[in-house]
Amino acid sequence: MSDYRITSNSNRILPGDMDGELHRLPWRLTGMALIGLSVIGWLSLLTWSIGDPSFNRATNGLARNLLGTTGASLADMLLQLFGLVSIALFLPLAIWGHLMSRGDVITNTRHRLIMWALSMFLLSSTLAMFSKPDTWFLEHGLGGVVGDIGQNIFMHIGGFMEPTFAKIIGGLISGFFGVWTLTRASALTYTDIKLLWHIPERK
Repeated sequence: MSDYRITSNSNRILPGDMDGELHRLPWRLTGMALIGLSVIGWLSLLTWSIGDPSFNRATNGLARNLLGTTGASLADMLLQLFGLVSIALFLPLAIWGHLMSRGDVITNTRHRLIMWALSMFLLSSTLAMFSKPDTWFLEHGLGGVVGDIGQNIFMHIGGFMEPTFAKIIGGLISGFFGVWTLTRASALTYTDIKLLWHIPERK
């Protein structure tokens, strides 16, 4: 019997495989859009220049950012907020997009969004523990505004310790949990990490 015939037990018009693909198509397209958004974010950050016009800086020159004035403004805003951690901001989006474009379902969305926000806060706080190099042109530290806030919180908690020691302890704690929450947000499993880092199986 042909798969195209509608029977009393089925309302399908298309074959099962094609029907499933059509249902997954919006999901796949959303995944591709997330990948595109991640690429746009990374390109704007990687081609950022201190001399480009942005919301915080008015100049008469043309933007050298690959994405023009819009890309320059986006990159400047992200760097002001998160500092160098801005590069990691789009990692979960890119991984979600990759999984969704394959037709996979992202589970525990709310949990992953919370982990994503926490990872940005913790990783920015970690970088804020480092002193700004002379070549750093932005007003805030390496972790941006968010990192400066996080550093103040950690230094307040560790106020009973010597400041340098408190920075080291705070940086280690925030760095470890920052990477852990970023991994959780990205829907990466231990198997995925082993494949990325080629961790051999224990015998």
